[in-house]
Amino acid sequence: MIDHTRPVPLHYQVRQFVLDRLETGQWAVGSQIPTEQQLSALFRVSRATVVRALTELVRDGILERRQGKGTFVASPRLLHGPFELKSFTEEHSERGLVAHSQVLECREEPGSATVCERLRIAVDEPVIRLRRLRWAGRDTMGIQEAFLPAARVPNFLDHRDLLTGSLYQLLQSHYHLEPHRAIETFEPIVLDDEAAALLKGPSNRLAFLVERVTFDAAGQPMEYVQSKMRGDRYRYSMELLRH
Repeated sequence: MIDHTRPVPLHYQVRQFVLDRLETGQWAVGSQIPTEQQLSALFRVSRATVVRALTELVRDGILERRQGKGTFVASPRLLHGPFELKSFTEEHSERGLVAHSQVLECREEPGSATVCERLRIAVDEPVIRLRRLRWAGRDTMGIQEAFLPAARVPNFLDHRDLLTGSLYQLLQSHYHLEPHRAIETFEPIVLDDEAAALLKGPSNRLAFLVERVTFDAAGQPMEYVQSKMRGDRYRYSMELLRH
């Protein structure tokens, strides 16, 4: 409980109280915590003190506010990094989450100038465009749009039934295409209305735009991906070395 005689800021004590409840499992992920008024009365502190403590926890991704409903215990953010080339399915399976996909679109089409440049093929050369909604457990995590050189994946559209799992596994087992290295770029964005609806969140939600070009062992691009990943479920970590 809060000790008003301690030389410790009251908002910090409120914060620690909340963290203690989470660590001991008294407040589970997804559960609603007491209201600001209730916490203010419980601790005998001002509502402004409680708001400050909760705001810090929301900022750190520990709690989340839902408009018109209250404050809830947030799902822990997934730490992405240090970077190792893995599929979405592999990455989440290692964290004990069942990853799966919903195919939104899969077709063959002429590649755009940007896509063909990334894949190092001639403009308008056919590519496979695969757009999927990615899930981890019961949570939507992101929207991924992958482009593959059609010449390297003949009859790809015949494998639609396998596209809810790992694309890398499909490429390896059916086409002997194995990812060797990749280049990724990250950019913060605000989700548009369509993406927000698919990810079941507000249209002003922050997200990461992640672009990846994946190369095979011969150094040839085998995949170009654009992903919109939920900013409230991801954070990125990189190890920097000075030589």
